[in-house]
Amino acid sequence: MSTSDPEVFTKSRPDAPAGFFAREAAGLTALASYGARVPEVLELTDTSLTITRIADATVAGSPVGEPEKQFGRELATLHRTSAADAPGYFGGLDRQPQGFLGDQPVDFTACDTLYDSLITRRVIPLTQKAVTAGLLPDRALELATSITEDCLGPATIPVLVHGDLWAGNRVVDSRGYSWLIDPSAHWGHPMEDLAMMALFGGFGPECWESYDYLPVDEDLIPVFQLVPLLVHTVLFGSGYAPSTLRALEASH
Repeated sequence: MSTSDPEVFTKSRPDAPAGFFAREAAGLTALASYGARVPEVLELTDTSLTITRIADATVAGSPVGEPEKQFGRELATLHRTSAADAPGYFGGLDRQPQGFLGDQPVDFTACDTLYDSLITRRVIPLTQKAVTAGLLPDRALELATSITEDCLGPATIPVLVHGDLWAGNRVVDSRGYSWLIDPSAHWGHPMEDLAMMALFGGFGPECWESYDYLPVDEDLIPVFQLVPLLVHTVLFGSGYAPSTLRALEASH
């Protein structure tokens, strides 16, 4: 919900879960501290968040050219600079265990390993939730629990990730500058952002070519797409089940 002030934007939700807007505000602040272009947090309450409005901002409909190159470089810089200041664990900002991906609570308990943070704390519980709700078959849980640490690729130190980086959460202003909004920010693996970008599209080839923090390993995309796919299955129903099952099968 916007306010009458053209310079600010207020999101409000009377039934917001405890910590919902606080986690978003913390994510915006953390991203800004590592150089990402984000709206400034102006006011936070239990049921609302007021931020600066991004002038003339649009979702990049046909992403091409210099804005894409610049965004790829900026995302790599975010991952690189935050890695240099990594806290030594995977999980929530300031070790906050509570997180949200959209409206779905997710477990960001601080973990020593990526496997425990991503698979033990998020993929397996979300799969169990979907199976219990009848949205995925029992086989899905067998696939989730058989994912091993090796399935996540080479070991890497944590970086600050946006955590919900689909095209709608990156907007471009009239100058061609990209801004990040609506984060589910945490200390994770760069592929969490990259896999989310690949899931729904909306990022041009120049963006991928200019991202240079680490090589984009296409074999790892399915396992790093599991959390958003499972969240979509839980929130929006079994229409996402085929894609989720394919990703589970490809994650081994």
